[in-house]
Amino acid sequence: MVKSTKKKRRNGVLAYFMEKLVSEDVVSENTLKLIRECNTFMMMVADENLEKKKQHKGNTCKNRFCPICAWKKSRKDALALSVMMAYLKQEEKKEFIFVT
Repeated sequence: MVKSTKKKRRNGVLAYFMEKLVSEDVVSENTLKLIRECNTFMMMVADENLEKKKQHKGNTCKNRFCPICAWKKSRKDALALSVMMAYLKQEEKKEFIFVT
C-alpha cells in the first residue's frame, strides 16, 4: 500500500537536488538518507470510535527545505500564534493591527 501525497512527491525532487550537493560534499550522505526516508513511518493514536486521530511518532528529517517538515512546522507555529492571539484578545482586551 503506497499512498503518495503531493508533498511526498515534492520531497523526491528535493532528494534529487540534494544528491548533487552530496557529490560536491556540501551535504552529508546521512542527511540525504534522512530526506529520502522522511515521513515513511507514522504511528497514529485515535479515540475509541476512530473518529479523531493524531500522529504520535514518525520519522522526520527536520530539514527546513523538506516540504513535509516545513508544512508540519508551519501548522504547529500557526496554532501557537493563534492561541497566543486569542489569549491576548480575551484576557488583555487587545486588538490587532496587521501591517502588510
